[in-house]
Amino acid sequence: MPAAAPHRDHARKMARLVFARSGILKPPVDVRLIAKNEGLDYDEVDFFSDDVDALIGPVKGRIVAVVNKNQPLTRRRFSLAHELYHYLEGEILVLEDRYTTGGLRESEMTKAGKDPREVEADTFAGDLLVPKALLKDYVRLSDPRGDVADLFEVSLTTVEINLDYYLTLLKP
Repeated sequence: MPAAAPHRDHARKMARLVFARSGILKPPVDVRLIAKNEGLDYDEVDFFSDDVDALIGPVKGRIVAVVNKNQPLTRRRFSLAHELYHYLEGEILVLEDRYTTGGLRESEMTKAGKDPREVEADTFAGDLLVPKALLKDYVRLSDPRGDVADLFEVSLTTVEINLDYYLTLLKP
């Protein structure tokens, strides 16, 4: 039986709601502050293997997103936002996140065989870190996507996926 399709619209709506609650007015989005405000603790460790970006689960009575400290800052921020989605969805016992977008466009993610919940978490993370409410102002001011990625402290892939999605909304 094929896996259910990911609910990207739900993930995007949740990202907009969480971002709106944050009160953040300019990039980069402080994902650590958002996680804390949402009740998710955060820690970084340097003993994960390279194929593990982050884990989420109970630690001494708290729910903690533990992120691989050896990953680049942009990856760590994305991983925390990704795990925040799992936390908000009550998926705290799903302990491993070994998936990354790996440069795939959103339309290719499910074709690559990713678990729909992982696709949703990636969608949420991208939209939370590069919210449309902030992105539209900076795209007008700075056309190079690399500058936008630096400003939002996310990967170029995350900016490109979000820009591609937002541009499809503008088409008649």
